[in-house]
Amino acid sequence: MPSRPMNNGRSNDHDFVPPTQYQSSTKQPRPSLLSQLELIPKFEAMELEDAKGSSQNLHRVDSSSPEDLFSLFFTDLVLNRIVRCTNLNAERIRVDPVAARAKNIRFHNSPNQQAWKPVTSSEILGYLGILIYMGIHVEPHIDDYWNTSDEDRPIHQPVRRTMGMHRWKQINRYLHI
Repeated sequence: MPSRPMNNGRSNDHDFVPPTQYQSSTKQPRPSLLSQLELIPKFEAMELEDAKGSSQNLHRVDSSSPEDLFSLFFTDLVLNRIVRCTNLNAERIRVDPVAARAKNIRFHNSPNQQAWKPVTSSEILGYLGILIYMGIHVEPHIDDYWNTSDEDRPIHQPVRRTMGMHRWKQINRYLHI
């Protein structure tokens, strides 16, 4: 049976669906909340005087203290930037959930969703501590770290004492640097 050319989108075939004609949108761009952030400072490499010989610890750092080593990388300045960026990101996503979904950002607009309370630097420290703990004590599911039944899995008291599961997931959803 010979095929017939299409007739400008008209067809006798009841299964025929004409192609959708999209028109460009003329929406004006919204001012970004992220524009409130300062630019990330330019990276400056550390000057090394002598690569040979014994290692030298930085002043006031106890190399046997995990807290001191952690504070070398996560200074107050870095933690405050994470707090500010995370709070701005949460505000941006919660103000315009449609745009967040369009950018494939997870956002659950449900009656069970907890209101966002701005994160603090101590909560970021707790979040990072739990994240490090999760890297050491691996479980198949995130929820297992807040498990209260010792039948199937161990109970992770340090995680449960540090932060609730819903708050950890909320910070994890909006964390932004």
